Amino acid sequence: MRNYFLGNRVRVYFIFFLSLTNSSLFVNSVSAKENSTILVDSLTDQLGKVKGEEKIDLLHQLGYEFFDIDLDSSIYFYQLGLEEAELIHDTLSQIQTLIELGYSYSNTYNASKSKEYLDRATQLSKKANIYSELYRCYTELGNFYYQLNLYDSALFYHQESLKVKERLGNTSRLFSSLNNIGLIYYKLKDFENAILYFDKALDIKLSDGDSSSVVTVFNNLGLSYTSAMQFKLAEKNLLLALKFVDKNDEISLSYIYDGLGNLYIRMNSLNLARKYLILSLELSQKTGDEYLEAYNHFHLAKIEFQNQNYGVAKDHLKMSNKLATELEDNQINLFVYNLYAAIYDDQQIYDSAFYYQKLATEAGDQIFNEGLAKNVATIQLLVQKEESQQVIAQKEQDINQRKKLNQLLVIVLILSILLIIIVTRNYINTNKINKKLSVSNYKIEKQKEVLESRNKQLAEAQHTIKHQNDLLKNVNSELEIAVRARTKELAYTNVKLEKAVKDLDDFIYKTSHDLRGPIATMQGIIKIGQMESKDNDTLKYFDTLQNISDRANKILIKLIEVHEMYQRPANLEVIDIEKSVKAGMDLAGKAELAKGIKVNYSLKKRGTWNSDRALFITIIENMINNAYLFSINKEAFVNLTVQNGSEDSLKLIFEDNGFGIMDSDINKVFEVFFKGSPRRNGTGLEIYAARIAVEKLKGRIELKRPKDNTTFEITLPTI
Repeated sequence: MRNYFLGNRVRVYFIFFLSLTNSSLFVNSVSAKENSTILVDSLTDQLGKVKGEEKIDLLHQLGYEFFDIDLDSSIYFYQLGLEEAELIHDTLSQIQTLIELGYSYSNTYNASKSKEYLDRATQLSKKANIYSELYRCYTELGNFYYQLNLYDSALFYHQESLKVKERLGNTSRLFSSLNNIGLIYYKLKDFENAILYFDKALDIKLSDGDSSSVVTVFNNLGLSYTSAMQFKLAEKNLLLALKFVDKNDEISLSYIYDGLGNLYIRMNSLNLARKYLILSLELSQKTGDEYLEAYNHFHLAKIEFQNQNYGVAKDHLKMSNKLATELEDNQINLFVYNLYAAIYDDQQIYDSAFYYQKLATEAGDQIFNEGLAKNVATIQLLVQKEESQQVIAQKEQDINQRKKLNQLLVIVLILSILLIIIVTRNYINTNKINKKLSVSNYKIEKQKEVLESRNKQLAEAQHTIKHQNDLLKNVNSELEIAVRARTKELAYTNVKLEKAVKDLDDFIYKTSHDLRGPIATMQGIIKIGQMESKDNDTLKYFDTLQNISDRANKILIKLIEVHEMYQRPANLEVIDIEKSVKAGMDLAGKAELAKGIKVNYSLKKRGTWNSDRALFITIIENMINNAYLFSINKEAFVNLTVQNGSEDSLKLIFEDNGFGIMDSDINKVFEVFFKGSPRRNGTGLEIYAARIAVEKLKGRIELKRPKDNTTFEITLPTI
C-alpha cells in the first residue's frame, strides 16, 4: 500500500506556536476549502468503482480531506479503511490506518480511544517487524503523553522512536525525534539535556542544508539558553535564527523578535528589549496572533515597570488582560495580575495590590484545577482499562486450570476402562482353562471366587470414583460461584477505595487552598493595621498576628508540598551529587533560622547518581531545616556526610548538636506534625516530608542517635 498521503501530515512540537489568522491567509483558507470540497466529491464518486488497495487509498484520502472539516466524518472513513484492510489482510494498511485513527481521536480529546488504536498499531508493527511504521507509532504515543503533561512517558516513547530511526539508518528522520526530546527536557526544566538534543537536531539540518528547519532549532536553542541563564549563547542562536529566517515569514520573525526581547529583559538591556518587543508587537498585530500580542504587551509592561513608568506599564497590562480574557488564557492573566500587584505595591497602594494578588491566586488555582482534571480523568481511564485486562487474564488462568483438571479426570476414566477390559479378558481365559483342565477344577473354582471378589471390589471402586466425580463437580460449581462473588466484591471495594482516596486528595487540596485565601486576607489587614496604627502596644499585637499568620502560611505551603510528593511518581534521572547537595543546602540556607548556624558537608561519594533530583533536594533541605529549628546555642552546627552504603547504595548522614529527642518521643519522630520541643517554631512537617521523599525513592530513614549529637541516617538504594 502507498503511503503518499500519510507523510503529508508530520506532527512535530515547537516551543513557539504560530497563529495563521490574518486576512490574506483567510482568503487562501476559503479557496483551499472550496478545492477540498471538489476533491471530496470526486473521490466519493470513485469509491463504488474500486476495491482492495485502491479502495483503501481512496478511503484514506477522504479521511485526510475531512480532517480539518469534520472530524467525525474523517474518523468514519478511516474506520471503513481499517475494515477493508482487515478484510484483505493488508497488515501495512492496518497499521497506517490505526495510527491515523489514534491521531484523529486525540484531536477529539478522547484519550482512551486514541491510546487504544495507537497501542494496536504498535503491537501489530512489532509482530510484523515493520520498523518504518513502528517509529511512527512511538512518535504518536510520545505526542499523546506530551499533551497530557505526562512527560516521563512522553520522553520514553520519543526515545524509542529515535532508536528505531537509528536502526533504519536514515539520519534525516532523526531530526523530529531529537527536537521533540529537546522540547520535553525544556518542559521538565532540564535545560542542559534540552540544549544537548537541540544541538544534535541542528547538526542534522545543517548537514542536510535545510535552512527552514534550522530557524526553528536556532530559536529553540536561544530560548533554552535564555532559561539556563547563558545569555551570550542565547543571543548568538537567536541572532542566527534571525539571519536564516525568510524575511517574508512574518510569523516566525515575530516569535524570534519576542525571544530577543525576553533575553534582553533578563540581561537588563531594556532599550534593546523594547526595540525587539515593539517589532514583535507590530508583526503579531499584523498577522492576527492574539496570543503573542498579549505576551508582547505583558513584556513591554515589565520594561516600563522597571523604569518606574507606571502609567505606561498599566496601559500595556490593560491590553494584555483584554486579549487574554478574550482568549480565555488564565496563564497570561496570572502574569498580568502578579505584575499589577507589584506595581501597586511599589506605589504603596496596598488595597489595589492585595486585590490583584487575590486575582492572581484565583487564576493560578483555575490553571491547576483544569490541568489536574484533564490528567486525572485520562489516567483513570487508562487504569480502569489495565485493571479490566488483569481481571480477564485471571479468568483465563482459571479456565485453563479447570481444563487441566478435566483432562486429568478423563485420563482416570480411560485407565478405569482399560482395567475393566483387562479383568474381563482374564475371566474369559480362565473359563477356557477350566474346560481344558478339569483335573484342576477345585483350584480353578477357588481362583474364580477370588476373581469374583476382586470384581466386586472393582465395582465398589467404580461406584466410589463416580461418587467422588459428582462431589468434585459440585465443588467446582460452588468454587466458580464463590470466585464470581469475590470478584464482584473486590471490584466494589476497589471503587469505594478509589473514591475514598480521591475524596481525601480533594479534601487536602481544597482545604489547603481555601485556607490560603483567608490567611492572605488577614496578612493584608495586618499590614494595613501596622501602617495606620501609631500605638506601640497595638503594633506589638499586629506583629504577633503577623508572626502567627506567617507560621500558618508556612504550614499550608509545607502541607501542599507533602501532598504533591504523595501524588507524583518518582522521575528518575542522572543527577550530579555535589550540585544537588548544594542546591538543597542553598534552599535550607534561605530560612531565617539559618543565621549563625554552621553547615559542614563531606562528600565521600562524588560523581552522578540515578534519582529524582527534586526529591533528593527536598531530603537535604528538610533535614537541614529540622536541625536549624532545634538548635540551642551559638555554636550550633549541622554535619552532612555523603558516602557509599552497603549493596551499592548511597548513604546520607545528618548530625547536629541541637535540642535532641526525648526517649518518650523516639517512636514519634517520623510522624506528621511531630515536634520534639514545644518551644520551637517548626511546622512539624520537616522530617515527615523528608521521610515521604525517601520512601518515594524506595529508601529508608533511621534515627541512629537521639541525644548528644542527634544523628539521622538515610539510605537510598540503586534504582
